[in-house]
Amino acid sequence: MISRSSAVISGAAMPLASWDDVDVLEYHAVFPATPEAVGAVRAYARAVAGGSCGRADEIELIASELASCALGRPADGALGLTVWRGPTRLRLEIGTCGTGWWPVGDGTDGSEHACRLTIVSELADRFGHYGTDGGAAALWAEMIWAEPSGSE
Repeated sequence: MISRSSAVISGAAMPLASWDDVDVLEYHAVFPATPEAVGAVRAYARAVAGGSCGRADEIELIASELASCALGRPADGALGLTVWRGPTRLRLEIGTCGTGWWPVGDGTDGSEHACRLTIVSELADRFGHYGTDGGAAALWAEMIWAEPSGSE
């Protein structure tokens, strides 16, 4: 079951001020920082997106890639997924606690990280990352499937 929440990962949050949607719901779930979490994150994101958005497959893949990237960095043993869903768009944010930045590694690990972010950049309308002094770090992506009401 998906629950609506107002929780924010370690006080870190990216403002949604640019969203024109009036009704934005926020969902939050915490998963263990293990490889098995990737499938759970993917399923949760798909459930929150619902079938009406028209981009559920892309949202599911983006969630999977963001979770995989997050598993590649030191974490406190948990991944937080926050999803903001409005009538016309959705934002996924994967957060961890640790050093507050996203290492890309070197060699094969760096290549895998870059490939995951390339997939996200190709599917998402916007994506990025941020960290805080307190050690929280987040990767996020936004998808739009319709123009907000009143847009020209």
